[in-house]
Amino acid sequence: MKKNAKKILCVLLIVTLLGSVFTELGMRALAKTNGDSGPLKWAISDDGVFTVNGVGYGENYSTSIVGSSACPWRSYRSQIKMIIVEEGVQAIGDYWFYNCSNVVSVELPESLVKIGASCFQGCSSLQNITIPSGCTEYYNNTFYNCSSLKWAVLPEDNSVSSTLHKIPSNTFYGCSNLENVWVGAGYTGIADNAFRNCSKLSALVWENELVSATGSNFPSGASFVGNTDLCNWCRDTSKNYINISGSCGSSLGYTYDLESKALSLTGSGAMTSSPWNSWKYFIYDVDFGSASSISEGAFKGCEYIGADITLPETVTSVKSNAFNGAGAESFTFEAKSINIESSAFAGNSNLVFFGKRGSGAYSYVLEERQTYSDWKYYCIDNHYYGQSNKCVYCDKQSDINVLEESGEHRYIYQHRDGKKLFYKCSHCTADDYSVNARDLLLDFSSALSYESAPYSQSNYDGRFDVLRDGYINAKDYVLISDIAEGKPTEYDVLLSNENATKQAKQLYAYIAKTYKNGIISGQQESTWVGGDDYEINYIHNQTSKYPAIRGLDFMGDDFSGVVSRAKKWAKKGGIVTICWHCSKNFDKSYNESKVVDDNGNPIPENMLTDEQWEAVLTSGTNENRAFLAGMDKAGNALKQLQDAGIPVLWRPFHEFDGAWFWWGKGGSEYFKRLWIMMYNHYTNDLGLNNLIWVLGYSHNGTDYGENLANWYPGNRYCDIVGADSYEVSQNGAEGRLYNPIYKIVGNAKPLALHETGLIPSEGQLEEVPWVWFMTWHTTWLTEDNWNERLNEVYNSDYVITLDELPNFGY
Repeated sequence: MKKNAKKILCVLLIVTLLGSVFTELGMRALAKTNGDSGPLKWAISDDGVFTVNGVGYGENYSTSIVGSSACPWRSYRSQIKMIIVEEGVQAIGDYWFYNCSNVVSVELPESLVKIGASCFQGCSSLQNITIPSGCTEYYNNTFYNCSSLKWAVLPEDNSVSSTLHKIPSNTFYGCSNLENVWVGAGYTGIADNAFRNCSKLSALVWENELVSATGSNFPSGASFVGNTDLCNWCRDTSKNYINISGSCGSSLGYTYDLESKALSLTGSGAMTSSPWNSWKYFIYDVDFGSASSISEGAFKGCEYIGADITLPETVTSVKSNAFNGAGAESFTFEAKSINIESSAFAGNSNLVFFGKRGSGAYSYVLEERQTYSDWKYYCIDNHYYGQSNKCVYCDKQSDINVLEESGEHRYIYQHRDGKKLFYKCSHCTADDYSVNARDLLLDFSSALSYESAPYSQSNYDGRFDVLRDGYINAKDYVLISDIAEGKPTEYDVLLSNENATKQAKQLYAYIAKTYKNGIISGQQESTWVGGDDYEINYIHNQTSKYPAIRGLDFMGDDFSGVVSRAKKWAKKGGIVTICWHCSKNFDKSYNESKVVDDNGNPIPENMLTDEQWEAVLTSGTNENRAFLAGMDKAGNALKQLQDAGIPVLWRPFHEFDGAWFWWGKGGSEYFKRLWIMMYNHYTNDLGLNNLIWVLGYSHNGTDYGENLANWYPGNRYCDIVGADSYEVSQNGAEGRLYNPIYKIVGNAKPLALHETGLIPSEGQLEEVPWVWFMTWHTTWLTEDNWNERLNEVYNSDYVITLDELPNFGY
């Protein structure tokens, strides 16, 4: 009997075990690769991409194998390699991707507001994660044992009541390779074990100004990165910290912008340390300033530093491992001579280098090619061929005959006029070379680009590069075809400065596109009557609209005030234009002269003699050096706006042909030399690439009519041309000014009504296609314009106001 009982028990055990096995096998057989989770739909592709879409909240699950709480894709966890949560999804629930050990990357949408508990626990192959800023509801164990995770960006805050304003418990427990975490401004503390066993954690970029608690088992080697207030807090509470601004050399400093994630070097001299490397995954851009060297390991592992890095001519030394493993695709060396130590760019297999002939950069690349055979190098100055048909100093393969035919010119597209394209040359003074679009189309196939590095193709011909991006492809062909057919394009005019910032290019493209299709509203500020926003608020009170352009003035050396107000206006999405009522020594205002007339009124300054003009306009003289130093006061202020990513409609030396300002009293030839000197100094010496150069004639210049062109510096030194007029009541929208200026520049430049008192009526504005108008300040606005006129203009469909501007990204 006992033996029979044992046999029966064994049989039952076997049946039970087999049943569980068959149940699991059955679950696998029944499991689907797509389905629903609440209102959401999910699917897994054959190549392991998990996608979820829809609108709303997904279901919560558990670790159960069977039952209603079991995750429907549980059986496919090991097949999932990439997760894409599409826009519209508001929540992914508990245990959704629990132990999905082969997931490498995750994409989360801005619509996401909640991540369930243990959602990504055990995703041991996940490399990095960015939680959208608005996803403030997430729970414990979110990335528990994500052992390959290197960096993470947390949302703006945590709104869960049990861990309010804290990083929840066990969030990164066991993330043994975690190095950097970005923590939003709403956090004030860290819960227990949030970073337990995160032995490699080096930095938390902490946007708030305090850390109330770090919880238990916080890594002793980790530092908080933030502003001075945060650092003071950390110092007082014995926490490790690194300031986002500080010293990295005896005369060299650095500043890190939390908003743009850009690093700027300040001062000059050798770099001896690199504190920012502690948060290397959050360095998105670098301005090297006037640094003379890059220290050892300075940007090692900065994977997101930017695709194209330019080291300015001041950088003459790059130390070992300086860019080891950095994420850039190309490096440009502008120095005439540079010393690059071994392994400075190690860990990057497909780099492209650009340098000056004989600088030593090519020798470095040749030596390192023993390890990195795919590295390429090209000259950025004239190529030298000697007796060969290959450049002696780089990898360029161009045939000599091709270069002789082009005369070593490098053509840069500027604008179109009808069906012709116009160019300037970077190697000579020509700026009016033109080609028929139809002729370009006939030869286009010979110029198509096949190599990856911009401007480096052996068959590169700038005449076909209408986009000016260093490549010649189908996009250029479409544009040239449109021009050949007489169709308008957004690239009909381009900035004079080919190195212009992205923001300046975007703004100029918008202005060019608006030209002859609408008019942008503008208003000059006063600041001394009723506060900084007196005119802006006056317009809004009368019309419920704000002007799109704000005019500012460096008059009276108000550099810091102008920069501050310009930044605030740009933050609102507005366009900034700046002029400068300056004295001949660039000291305060133009009319603050000690010379007075018989009635005691100041006499506007004048250079007086040809000798004085020649002295300040001749390079290298003491007068010239002092003159440029005076110019630099405004240049330095404009540089601050460039560093903030703000483009400027720069309108210096306005109303020059009226001869009431000193800069016009010497006549047209001295004025043109003055304009070109400032253009070259600001563009080439100071590196101001955020400027859109605006040339402004007066309403009744002494040298008007047929001689108007005598004052024009040339297309290569201007971007927008126009005039000032306070005679709208007599002359309407001033077609008498528009037409003669248009005869000079044609379609090469948009034309603007820079200053006015009375604003032309809606109908008058449509008759004369200025691209913008700007009313002058105080009584020119409040007394010259009646309320009905302001309402008519600012609420016209033809007039563009602040709320109608696109997002320029600054």
